[in-house]
Amino acid sequence: MMMELSPNPIITQQQAIIGCLLGTAVGDALGLPYEGLSRRRGHKLLGEPNRYRFFFRRGMFSDDTEHSCMVANAILLSQGNPQVFEEVLARQFRYWLAALPAGVGLETLRAIVRLWRGLPPSQSGVFSAGNGPAMR
Repeated sequence: MMMELSPNPIITQQQAIIGCLLGTAVGDALGLPYEGLSRRRGHKLLGEPNRYRFFFRRGMFSDDTEHSCMVANAILLSQGNPQVFEEVLARQFRYWLAALPAGVGLETLRAIVRLWRGLPPSQSGVFSAGNGPAMR
């Protein structure tokens, strides 16, 4: 099925946000098998990242996509209230970890365990040289 472009190229903010989240998920699913590999090694082992390769030619997104969706959900639910945003995001992280997701990074684990121990979101963060805190 061919999708026709609208004669009006203006997109709504909602469409842009949905596109951003979908683009994150697609890129994450394409790139996940290459994580931790150099460009040269990834190309040698897997070829170009032009199709899904994770499970039976199906893609799988990582915690990066899940966290992006949790942040977007917390933004929607908080309606601009920073304290509510913190509480909602912290609750989502606690329940996300309780579901035993695959591939949890050590610093993410430490921060969420601090939330489970009762520390407020403003004090649960940990120093990390990775990109997780910046992404969230």
